[in-house]
Amino acid sequence: MVQEELQYGLFKETWEQKFEEWVHTPYGRKVAYRFIQTACRLKAQGEKVGAKAIWEWLRIDEVLKDRAGIGKYKLNNNFTAYMARFAESKSPELKDYFNHRAVGITVKKRAVVVEIG
Repeated sequence: MVQEELQYGLFKETWEQKFEEWVHTPYGRKVAYRFIQTACRLKAQGEKVGAKAIWEWLRIDEVLKDRAGIGKYKLNNNFTAYMARFAESKSPELKDYFNHRAVGITVKKRAVVVEIG
C-alpha cells in the first residue's frame, strides 16, 4: 500500500510542471515575451519593480484586450515566481533583477501571547 502511494506521488503535477507546460503554449510564449520585454524596459529606465507588479499589469492589460469577454486570457497567481525565474534564464540582463523566495514551502505563522500585569 505504501509503495503504491509513493509511486502515485511521482505522477502528481507540481505548479512548476504546470508552468513549464503552459509557458510553451502560444499564449504562454506571448505572455513570457511581454513579461521579459516589460522587465527589461523597466530595468533600463532604472526602475526596480517586482515580478508580481509586472504580472498584475499584464493580467489587467489582457483582460482589457479581451473585449469579446471570452475569458481565456487569465494568468495564474501561482505562475508569478516561475515566470520571474524563467525571464532571468532567458534574458541575461535580468539576472538578479527580481527578489526570490523559496517556492512551494508553506510557512506556519505562530503567535506568542504574553500576559501583562
